Amino acid sequence: MKSLYTLIFSCLVFTVQAQFSVGHISESYTDPARANRSITCEIYYPADANGDNVPVAAGQFPFVVFGHGFVMDYTAYGNITEALVSEGFVMIYVETEGGFAPVHNDFGLDLAFMADHFYDESANAASPFYGRLEDRCAIMGHSMGGGATWLAAATSSSVDCIAGLAPAETNPSAIDAASSVSVPAIVLSGSSDVVTAPADNHTPIFESTASACKYFVNIIDGSHCGYANTFLESGSLCDFGEPGFNGLSREEQQQVTHELLLAWFDVYLRDNAASNEVLQLYDEMQGNTETTIECAVAVEDYKGNIVRVYPNPGVNELVVECSQSSGAHSFALSAMDGRRVMEGVLLPGQSRTIISTQALASGIYLLQLPAAKPVRWLKE
Repeated sequence: MKSLYTLIFSCLVFTVQAQFSVGHISESYTDPARANRSITCEIYYPADANGDNVPVAAGQFPFVVFGHGFVMDYTAYGNITEALVSEGFVMIYVETEGGFAPVHNDFGLDLAFMADHFYDESANAASPFYGRLEDRCAIMGHSMGGGATWLAAATSSSVDCIAGLAPAETNPSAIDAASSVSVPAIVLSGSSDVVTAPADNHTPIFESTASACKYFVNIIDGSHCGYANTFLESGSLCDFGEPGFNGLSREEQQQVTHELLLAWFDVYLRDNAASNEVLQLYDEMQGNTETTIECAVAVEDYKGNIVRVYPNPGVNELVVECSQSSGAHSFALSAMDGRRVMEGVLLPGQSRTIISTQALASGIYLLQLPAAKPVRWLKE
């Protein structure tokens, strides 16, 4: 059950979005670069009324391309569909490679194709999505589809962020592909997953990812199949891989999943800074997760210099890197109540300055640099 704090925080972040009904359409797309390969998709979208082939609601919406797990299909993820589409996201379930001998490389290329080319639907007067898509896109997947998400992100030219639910190692290797993935990435990992062991799958994918900002969320006692609906609800075979599982309930795991995904996509597909606080403080809002965050925040100062601030969150030190090292630059670090707790000068002639934060209490601070947007920094 949500704590009162979680409820208040969720209301602050998400009530700005209307609650939409869920429309559905089945479509096939053709990739001319791969011998006119047909890519079948089930698409769910914000609408004014539930149903098949109903009009898309007024407005423009970011979209999420989703890769299913091994021998699973879109019906298994009805909970994710409802959670995201009702908040104004278009969900595109790629239904290729659904048999017992899937080709992972083809699946990854299918996800990348849909991420790169679905934008065109907004300019196609014959499409139901004409004028209804924002120029923002994510790729997400579960298990096999999670690994394929990293394969796709390594080749896609337009994806803004990715998310993996228990991402599995693939052939070719998702772990190897991760070194070519630079967009923001989040991995959700159940600590009691016996189908894709975190140590052999989720963790090395996360560690190999080259993103400047990446999150690893350990869902304590979470399962491999808890992200999806049960066999009775959807016919998914996933549960047969975890017989007798008695860890975190499916309801609790899905609640965590929905809250984190909504916050993640709200930040990286809608630029909602308030949701970033949900991500950074989520472990404090309930007791089912342990989150590792590796982020470097980049801002541009008045001279056009790119300034990177990391690690964020951090503990005993804060590193500030400038793309140009000439001259001295002042800095100030303030608490959220406005108190200035530290100030100084970034070292002239050096591109990298280390600021000791050991004496500071845990909490959120604002780092102010000359003529640049303040950077929100969390000390753990």
